[in-house]
Amino acid sequence: MEEIFLWEKYDIYSYDEDDGSDYVGDFMEELNRKDPDKATEIFQDFFEKIKNGIGVPVDWSHSGKKLKKLQENLWEYRDRSPKIRCLIRIYFGIDEKNRKIILLDGQLKHDNKDQRRKIETVEKKMECL
Repeated sequence: MEEIFLWEKYDIYSYDEDDGSDYVGDFMEELNRKDPDKATEIFQDFFEKIKNGIGVPVDWSHSGKKLKKLQENLWEYRDRSPKIRCLIRIYFGIDEKNRKIILLDGQLKHDNKDQRRKIETVEKKMECL
């Protein structure tokens, strides 16, 4: 039987620093201030589906339009906001053994240089897990 959802029955966690930094939470608050409709859509289509054990459609990863695999266990959620005219990226790690998704960081992508720096940062966070 072919898989139709990724990460069914996975738990979702935020990568938090010792100082209390919540990178994805802070990013989503920023997005909510700039484009509340898009923030709500991402929360419902991505975060809530995983939190509720449903998972996300496997075809999101086939086209690379919604999900892109960056490394073995490092992924990027992809979207765009026409309202603020930028791309949205949320980086997360997958711990298949423990069935966990760890939200690492998010960004409003303006150029490739910014994105390369952000990916380097999330790669370092993954090494710490």
